[in-house]
Amino acid sequence: MTHPRIIRYEESIRRLSREKCCIFSSDGYVILEKDSQVDGLREICSFSDQEYQMMTRQILTHNHPSSLLFSYPDIEMAVKAQLTDLRLVTKSATFSLMPLSRIWLDANNIWESYNQIKMIGIIKSPLNKNFENKLLGKDSIILITSGMFNI
Repeated sequence: MTHPRIIRYEESIRRLSREKCCIFSSDGYVILEKDSQVDGLREICSFSDQEYQMMTRQILTHNHPSSLLFSYPDIEMAVKAQLTDLRLVTKSATFSLMPLSRIWLDANNIWESYNQIKMIGIIKSPLNKNFENKLLGKDSIILITSGMFNI
């Protein structure tokens, strides 16, 4: 169950025009909050080695103003930090990607598995209706989606 403070934070960043991210402890306390930086043509939240150490085994949530789903750099970050939960909010939905065991495996394998189950989730999600899906992928990941797709 997601801590109410994390849910409130996600609601506060859901409709921002810039990407913002926050690392939370499992009991819902903010460890670090960051605004994105523009890097060439993309907007990213980047972290120092010390910040990666702070986020190890914690929860990271962020928004994608473009409403795109998880990116490969998102998954690389989850693997590097061994996050307990990688969360993403768009204007109308919330996504959570977690390892089923306590360890993230290789980012390339997770990316492949994520893309397979993401398509199943989108297909299963009714348009313009609230939904919640829990999808298991190979490489021991689970994708939880909730909200409303307006495709």
